[in-house]
Amino acid sequence: MEFDLVGEWKWTTYFGGSLGESIGDQGMAIMPGNGDGKEDVLIVGMSSSSDLPLEPGPNWHDITYKPGLQGYILRINGETIHRMVDLCKRTWNQFGLHASELVVTDPLNRIFVGGLSWDPTFVLQNADNLYSASGIYGVGDAVLMCFSDEQELRWSTYFGGQEGGNFGDDVRTLAMMGTDRLYAAGTTYSAYSPISFFPFTDPVVMMTGLITRSIHRPTHSQRLFVLMGCSRVSKPSRLPRHLAC
Repeated sequence: MEFDLVGEWKWTTYFGGSLGESIGDQGMAIMPGNGDGKEDVLIVGMSSSSDLPLEPGPNWHDITYKPGLQGYILRINGETIHRMVDLCKRTWNQFGLHASELVVTDPLNRIFVGGLSWDPTFVLQNADNLYSASGIYGVGDAVLMCFSDEQELRWSTYFGGQEGGNFGDDVRTLAMMGTDRLYAAGTTYSAYSPISFFPFTDPVVMMTGLITRSIHRPTHSQRLFVLMGCSRVSKPSRLPRHLAC
């Protein structure tokens, strides 16, 4: 829905399929545009439907519908003209991309999407070969994706570790600093160890005033807040999984 700044309603539109859609917790962003009132609106979320009105962008993904949840990107402009609905990934078994939770843009009109994936093939799917084989990574791991303003996938990566049960590592909010730094914050259930990897950079021991305390490492049953930052957000990379942006 669109309103002016005194609360006057302008227009309403909707889209969807037979089984329902949802929007991410922070799933809306405005492309900067040129100030003519026709800036594009981006919405990301999850779909259970097998009949969304897809208008896929470049073929970086598998547009074949499968059971379960699939991430979507919806783009319309300020005059409600439908531009694009695209699936973020294919679905693995009964699991889907619980991942299109949030979206941000920057002054260069790049689109950054984050969230959570249960699909071990996600990053292997046309993502600059960051991984050679799937293992514990990709199942219940946090996801970051970057698109150009023409819906070209620039890079994608995930990070996390081995979790117990149905817990996962996820990105719950994103923020840009200028045009060269992206910050992601979320939660993790993964322990830090060679077996249960999570990319912590904290020192083993840190000083707080005159008090020395150890950094707490989570176990599979504990959930901790996580903040990550990266630079060089404008170009692909073959760096390790947690540095791929």
